[in-house]
Amino acid sequence: CRSPNRSGGHVRMRGMACEAGGLGGCDGAARLSHGGTTSIAGIVGPREAKASSRDSDESRVVVHVSAQGGGGWRRDTEEVVRQTLEALIMRSYNPMCVIDVTIQPLSDDGSSMAASINAAIAALIDAGVPLRFAAAAVCCAVMEDGTIVSDPSREQETKAVGTCTFVVRIPNEEIVSSIPSGFVQEKSYLAAMEAACSEAHIVSAFLRMAMEQKISRERQCWGDV
Repeated sequence: CRSPNRSGGHVRMRGMACEAGGLGGCDGAARLSHGGTTSIAGIVGPREAKASSRDSDESRVVVHVSAQGGGGWRRDTEEVVRQTLEALIMRSYNPMCVIDVTIQPLSDDGSSMAASINAAIAALIDAGVPLRFAAAAVCCAVMEDGTIVSDPSREQETKAVGTCTFVVRIPNEEIVSSIPSGFVQEKSYLAAMEAACSEAHIVSAFLRMAMEQKISRERQCWGDV
């Protein structure tokens, strides 16, 4: 359920759940939920790229989104997600390779873009793809009274004057990318960004804990063999 805590006109995030692995045919996968919103991401690669699309210096990231579950995906936002993941990945580690990222929003009760990006980040970690830094995505909605709602529900999104999904580098709180929707004044945008940076630490810590738990379970399984 959603935390009722408010601090300085800020409504905080809903509960999260993450399950890594378990998707056949993928080198890494993750199913991630923010409240009633769920997305799954699968990684194939790094694998050798076709000769016509090879980069001799860096790997190439390809993002596929199946948007049957909603999420408000557009071609331009899909490109922003690709650029965001490219910024995270140490692409020089796998030159002349391609990393395929498939994202499937399963249910959308708001903040679907953030849930999908966080699922993709978790899946990259599960696949062992080296990352340049830790990061997390947080959606913030600006309500008519100026309240900032982190991880808004679909109902809250429809009542908001605008939303913005921020991808935040941890721990230095650098904004890797932002995906706005609607009309948000500069003051509200900055307040939303501050809220997103605060919540991103929580999301990143949660993703790290989920991956550590998966590794612990795998070690126990190997120990039982």
